[in-house]
Amino acid sequence: GASVESPHYQRVHYCELLVRDFLMRVRSKRFPPIEKDLQAMVAHCGSLFLDPDALMEVLHELVVLEMVHSNPEFSPGATLQALTKVPADWR
Repeated sequence: GASVESPHYQRVHYCELLVRDFLMRVRSKRFPPIEKDLQAMVAHCGSLFLDPDALMEVLHELVVLEMVHSNPEFSPGATLQALTKVPADWR
């Protein structure tokens, strides 16, 4: 099988590996903010052949998750969808 260290594996699965890395960093306070790393990617998205709109959406969702997880009153049962969903109007 291909190891994660293989450049051929990484090239194909690079986006997935980045998202996994960022999701692990969301809960950790040991690393610098995710926004700083993703802003560098946004600045170079043209040369990296990345879609700027999709990258900005991912940046926003990861930054929101990072802020939510850094809140001391955060409930692990809360999800991004529940936090950003418009409340139902029962009138």
